[in-house]
Amino acid sequence: LQNAKILRIDIASNFELKNEISDYFPELHSLKYYQRDSSKRTTLRFFSNTDRNNLVFYDKIKEYQSKNRKLIKDDTSMIDTFGNLIRYEFMLQRSPSKYLNIPDLIVKDLFDPNTCKIILRLWYDMYDKIYKRSSLAYPNIKGLKGFETQMKRYLIYDLGWELIECELKKAIGKKLISASDKSKKLKQFDIALKSKKGFEFTENISELNHKMKVMYVKGLMQIFKMDPKSVEF
Repeated sequence: LQNAKILRIDIASNFELKNEISDYFPELHSLKYYQRDSSKRTTLRFFSNTDRNNLVFYDKIKEYQSKNRKLIKDDTSMIDTFGNLIRYEFMLQRSPSKYLNIPDLIVKDLFDPNTCKIILRLWYDMYDKIYKRSSLAYPNIKGLKGFETQMKRYLIYDLGWELIECELKKAIGKKLISASDKSKKLKQFDIALKSKKGFEFTENISELNHKMKVMYVKGLMQIFKMDPKSVEF
C-alpha cells in the first residue's frame, strides 16, 4: 500500500466566520483559467475543465444537516455550537504529481512532512490567487491612471472575466481588433485586478484572508508537531 500511486488529493479545512457563509461568496470574484459556479446558494465552486481541479467553498453545517436528515437532534447538536462554519476544499482530481512537482507521487510520500508542507502551501496559494473584490470606496486614488485602474476593476466585477474575454473574441471575429490586441487588453485588465493602487479589501474578505492564514499556520504546526502555545493568533 505504501507504494500505491496517488491519483487524486483533496485538501480541506473548516473554520468559523462572523457572518452567513453565502455573504462571502460575491466577494470571491474570479480565478484565472477557472470557471465560477455559484448556482447553489450555500456553495461556491471554481472548476477547471482542462485538469478537473476544483476549489469549493460551502456552508459545512448546512451540508452536514442535509446529508444527515434522518439523525435525531442530539446527533447534530455537536455542530450547532458553531455559528457559521465554512469549509474550503482544493481537489486535485488529475495529475497531482505534476501540480506538486513531485515525480511518481506515492502513498509513502504523504508521510513526509516536507511533502505535506508542499500540499498545504498549494491549498493556500490557490485561495490566494482568487481575485477578491475591493471596497467600493475610492481610497488613495491619484490621478487619471489610478481612476482608470479602478474603472477596469469595476467593469470586471460587473461583467465578469469570462464575458469580457468572450466580447474580445467576438471583436476579433468581426476584425475590429487583432489577437494581439486582445492579449494586450486582457493583460491590462489582469494588471488592474492585481494592482494595489486604490485597493482596499472589504471587511468580509479581510476576515477570510486572516482566517486562511491562521489555518495555514495551524496546518504547518500540526505537520511539524509544533507546540500550539508557541504561536499567538
